[in-house]
Amino acid sequence: ELTCLGQQYYNETLGKTLWRGKSNNSESPYPSPFSRFPSLNHSWYELEAPNTWQAPSGLYWICGPQAYRQLPAKWSGACVLGTIRPSFFLIPLKQGEALGYPIYDETKRKSKRGVTTGDWKDNEWPPERIIQYYGPATWAEGGMWGYRTPIYMLNHIIRLQAVLEIITNETAGALNLLAQQATKMRNAIYQNRLALDYLLAQEGGVCGKFNLTNCCLEIDDKGKVIEEITAKIQKLAHIPVQTWKG
Repeated sequence: ELTCLGQQYYNETLGKTLWRGKSNNSESPYPSPFSRFPSLNHSWYELEAPNTWQAPSGLYWICGPQAYRQLPAKWSGACVLGTIRPSFFLIPLKQGEALGYPIYDETKRKSKRGVTTGDWKDNEWPPERIIQYYGPATWAEGGMWGYRTPIYMLNHIIRLQAVLEIITNETAGALNLLAQQATKMRNAIYQNRLALDYLLAQEGGVCGKFNLTNCCLEIDDKGKVIEEITAKIQKLAHIPVQTWKG
């Protein structure tokens, strides 16, 4: 919480810079609050000078909900110098994540994950937590720029990446289930055909019974191939749990 110690102002009638503090002390504090910043320190003692108030590198003038790099000459109001730390994080580039490198070796996920509230550490951001924290992107109202800043867009690109991974995992899981079901159906069909051929053996089996010339039953088992394809898809979409050390 910030506490205002007083007000430095220029009295045009007297033609001098004055200080009004809580203790009714007319003496401006020494050293000045901007003693570390020479350009601002000069302006502090000469408010009547036509100097703009340029914020030092890395700092901003924070005036209520707004932040400025520079304040005009002879401005009045209540502002404070401070830093701005946006609520976002950058995905780190580790070995294997850069373009041209193999993408993630340890990516096979055995368990099925849903978008639920998880028990995560404060600095851990798995895809589920990213989606839970950032809602879907929306239009800027009235065509104005609004909050659609690069930071806003970056956060939602990160969210889109997390959504893509979860959708990929769910889709791959569904394809694997279908592949397993197809393998079981293949086995059941072969068993039924074998039983029919055995029962109709004296008549030449199913083909002889119905006089079919093209009666060869061949059902390839592609389940293993599908699992290999889905594993590659999951590896490509996989995002390691992000750790934000902000």
